[in-house]
Amino acid sequence: MFVLRGHRAIARQYAAERQRLWDESEAVDGLTDSICPVIERLGRWAFAGLFVVGGILHFVMPKPYILIVPPMLPRPDLLVMISGGAEIVGGIGFLLPRFRRPAGYGLALLLVAVFPANTYMAVAHVPSSGLLGNRWFQWLRLPIQFPLIWLALHYAKPFVTGAISPSEPPEAT
Repeated sequence: MFVLRGHRAIARQYAAERQRLWDESEAVDGLTDSICPVIERLGRWAFAGLFVVGGILHFVMPKPYILIVPPMLPRPDLLVMISGGAEIVGGIGFLLPRFRRPAGYGLALLLVAVFPANTYMAVAHVPSSGLLGNRWFQWLRLPIQFPLIWLALHYAKPFVTGAISPSEPPEAT
């Protein structure tokens, strides 16, 4: 009987402490909960736009993309069109909640798949106009792939502001 009473007392103390922490954090969470989703949404839109624009460029100006396809791969023109289409579909998918997860995983896989082309561009110093023609930029693209992969996986997950939903106070036990 004593153990049961002790357990209930501990549970009540825990619930009271949790409620106190909830009440104290509500003012701070109200600010971060209103700002973080906006930043998250803007970042997702910018990331999606990066892929949609990049994918469109695969069709509008395919030559620079065709040049960086490693020579051992067949049909560089077809590979560029496929990767461009995948970028467009993935970018649009990021904007639709139902398709966000598959779009994120698909774009992460696409970034892994095109890494050999970026490596070939840097190692062979594929000539190109503008910024893409600079050797330092060609090498810089390689490490940039990793944060892009991380972002694709990050945006594939639903955005959660905290462990406890602000609309639901903790339950008393």
